Amino acid sequence: MITVLLIDDDPLIRMALEWLMADWGFHVVAAGSEEEATTKLTGSVIPALMVVDWRLPGGRTGADAVGRIRSLFRRHIPAIVVTGELSTRPMQAFEDAGCPVLQKPVSPATLQAVVRDVLASPRDA
Repeated sequence: MITVLLIDDDPLIRMALEWLMADWGFHVVAAGSEEEATTKLTGSVIPALMVVDWRLPGGRTGADAVGRIRSLFRRHIPAIVVTGELSTRPMQAFEDAGCPVLQKPVSPATLQAVVRDVLASPRDA
């Protein structure tokens, strides 16, 4: 079973995305913050994908969380940002690094297609 790490500080969005991705057959580790995610992943399986919100508690961003999780496991883990931000300018470097940025609300079909594309893409070591 493929593990997806989901980080979103909005409990309703987190619950909906967790349910949706579980319905697609993924094992979902859901967290409301970068700190909670690292705690939940300690001694756990390595996620195959991260789906993260851009704005996270404590002034952190999705990029911060992705960097920390990758550092924790010492490997490249693909990531998707799902955000309600109107300006994507701060996220441009994230997109340039090959991490898709999706605007909320994102349709389940769009999210599922991007998840499949990212998981099917060759990974860096």
